[in-house]
Amino acid sequence: MEVTAVILAGGKGTRFVPFVTNKTMWPIGGESLLEHTIHMVQSAGIHNIIVVANEQNESFLKGYQSVSPNLQYRLQNDALGMDDALGSIADLISKKPILVLNAVDMIEINCIKRMLDHIASHKPHLMVCGMRTESYVPAMGYYSFEGEKVHGVVEKPTRGKEPSRIIRMVADYFQSPDQLISLFSQFTNPDAQDMRYELAQDVLLKQYGADIEYTSYWSKLKYPHYVLNVMDTFFAHRLKPYIHPSASVAPNAVLDGKVYVDAHARIDAYAVVKGPAYVGKYVTIGNHSLVRHSMIENNSIIGFASEVARSYVGPECLLHHAFVGDSVLEKNINMSWGTVTTNLRLDGKQVRCKLPDNTYIETNRNKLGALISEGVFLGSNVSTMPGVCVAPHTKVLPNSTLR
Repeated sequence: MEVTAVILAGGKGTRFVPFVTNKTMWPIGGESLLEHTIHMVQSAGIHNIIVVANEQNESFLKGYQSVSPNLQYRLQNDALGMDDALGSIADLISKKPILVLNAVDMIEINCIKRMLDHIASHKPHLMVCGMRTESYVPAMGYYSFEGEKVHGVVEKPTRGKEPSRIIRMVADYFQSPDQLISLFSQFTNPDAQDMRYELAQDVLLKQYGADIEYTSYWSKLKYPHYVLNVMDTFFAHRLKPYIHPSASVAPNAVLDGKVYVDAHARIDAYAVVKGPAYVGKYVTIGNHSLVRHSMIENNSIIGFASEVARSYVGPECLLHHAFVGDSVLEKNINMSWGTVTTNLRLDGKQVRCKLPDNTYIETNRNKLGALISEGVFLGSNVSTMPGVCVAPHTKVLPNSTLR
């Protein structure tokens, strides 16, 4: 029986502030993360796909159905977790073997192929995907083992209490999804509300055990600064050097290393792009600008003498003689002449991310610039301190410093 891919894309991303773009529709290399996930399962050989969607990605899915008739979607009215997502499509999947995936996870494509090959030959009740880690990863699930089989999952253990060195990915195969769904109602404790899927999976793992496949890479869009993690994963494993025939690269511009230049992009005289780098459709890299280890999405302009280093610049952003370091610009952002995103603390400590409501999250990064949401206008000579988040449509006066 053919496996159906179930892609979970109904979440609201409440931990993704200050950004307003739904995480599933966040562009990476010219395509949304949801598109990347759909293409991944299709290239692995899965034809039938069900997406649990939200209002932000519904219009994209309507259009995508015209080129992929085996794709279905259903809106998740309230983002109440993975158990609610599967429950909302129970009538579509109860009798079908399914592979559950998160829309915002980037994992090895060949891992999915290997899982499908193993499922076809061994016909297991369950199968999971994991990644080995030598250091503790907070806020993650860890698998427990009996021999070589997975026999449980421990959600978010404290450091030193991990049952193994294998962290849990969401690439979960269920031969009989109705067994999983029937278990959700057993967990009525309010403290279990966000973990009913994992608790039900743990019951089945203890009952049947599960074969496991290992992914060689993984990145997840969870917090705003994780955009840089996903970008780096894309660069390391999916980016290929390429110049589209419609792109224009000046004879005295320099492309150094693994650089992808998309359709109708323009790289002007004496500009330098050092890979890994992605230059999106209709992007302009102006004279004497430097782009290194960065992603510039569609229709953005990196104006004269600007430098973009280890950063993500979203669609329709405008820079003029600016420095953007270790930062994330969502979309439609204007950075006027002399704007600087500082990215290193004077005391050398790791940068905390300061959210618009003046709360903080730890980033575990020694370098982090600004996280700037859509529609922001920064006047000339504005400086942002490390880890600052700028709320949507903010207008910042010239010569200001954001702390």
